[in-house]
Amino acid sequence: MPRSVKVRSEFISQVKSALPRNGYIRQTDLAEYLQISQSTISSFLNGKPVDYLNFREICRALSLEWQDIADLTVETGMLSVIRTISDSNNEYLEHPSGLVPLNSPFYVKRIPIEERCYEQIGKPGTLIRIKAPRQMGKTSLLTRIINKSKSTRR
Repeated sequence: MPRSVKVRSEFISQVKSALPRNGYIRQTDLAEYLQISQSTISSFLNGKPVDYLNFREICRALSLEWQDIADLTVETGMLSVIRTISDSNNEYLEHPSGLVPLNSPFYVKRIPIEERCYEQIGKPGTLIRIKAPRQMGKTSLLTRIINKSKSTRR
């Protein structure tokens, strides 16, 4: 899922009208309620990219279905594929959390790192240390390394 999401252009007027309809006279009122910057609210209302979590919080506060108004093609071409898959199934893909399944389109491959891990895991007594901040894919990478190791043993 992208880090940034923007309102689809055809929904901008609907989004702007949701502000007073939900009791927010000014953009600043909504910003204060959500405890986020007024510039983030302005970007959201004008169809500019904002952080994914902020996008969902603003939609919740404005009683809008985020899946209906989100333009998920902000960051990469892959997301347009995801949106097409999602639209064709009339389902919406949720932001992944925790372990990303092996066949997930959300997994971001780290080619050089993964290749080094796959090479090393085949050697006896190898120790691989995976260190990264929270929510960066450590568990998902480990799952792929283990899966690759099991498949090469056979």
